[in-house]
Amino acid sequence: MLLSIFAHLIKAQSANALLEELNDLDGEGRERNLRQMVGFNQLEFGLPVTLNQSSFSRANAKRSWRVWRYSFHRLLKQAKAHCHPRQLEGLGRVVAVDGSLFDCLPRMIWAVYRTSSNKVKGHFFFDPEGLPEKLVLTTGKGSEREILHTYFAANVTYVIDRGYNDYELFRFLPKVKAHFVTRLMSNATLSVLKELQLEPSQHNWGIVSDQRVRLGSDDNTVEVRRVTYQDNRNLSKPRVWHYITDRFD
Repeated sequence: MLLSIFAHLIKAQSANALLEELNDLDGEGRERNLRQMVGFNQLEFGLPVTLNQSSFSRANAKRSWRVWRYSFHRLLKQAKAHCHPRQLEGLGRVVAVDGSLFDCLPRMIWAVYRTSSNKVKGHFFFDPEGLPEKLVLTTGKGSEREILHTYFAANVTYVIDRGYNDYELFRFLPKVKAHFVTRLMSNATLSVLKELQLEPSQHNWGIVSDQRVRLGSDDNTVEVRRVTYQDNRNLSKPRVWHYITDRFD
């Protein structure tokens, strides 16, 4: 089990490469003391026992997924002890949320995505240090918006990408004392309700404007704050970004 965890931490390219290092008694295997690290100190006739790939694969195949869950939570607890999450003043907890697709085998027909491929989607919740707080797995077609709608927590500001743009979600989160920050969709229908005053320091940060705006049209609208930021690091081609949030503090 420890050898498998080690393989993930060093991003081992293959089981063969990992076992070569484990079985290399005269080279780097001894220098890095891998056998001692993973507790593989067995002797046979006074000589160190080597491990072959078939034995390693059989052991992994029989290992329960619960062992991985237990190991993850133990390692996460240790990692958090060495990290000190940054808190943005006045914002409380900040959590970044994003979804990623992972390929599945053709025989995993439950992992619906497209007729030509099967995938699962991992919906990741991260704290400001990048440490995972939650992972929700769905089929490849799983909705990122619905997952956030289901697994939100109060008193948290969620940093989300444009794929989460949904006016119903934007109206819902403030009602349950949760908040959001995201980028504005380029094709959004928008009307400016009020220009908010900028402080001189905000100009120095690259903020171009701060506005209260209404997104949408007809009966599907939501009022948010739009902050426009200009990145001037490349003076020949500055980039402009539009962020929206329900927070006006």
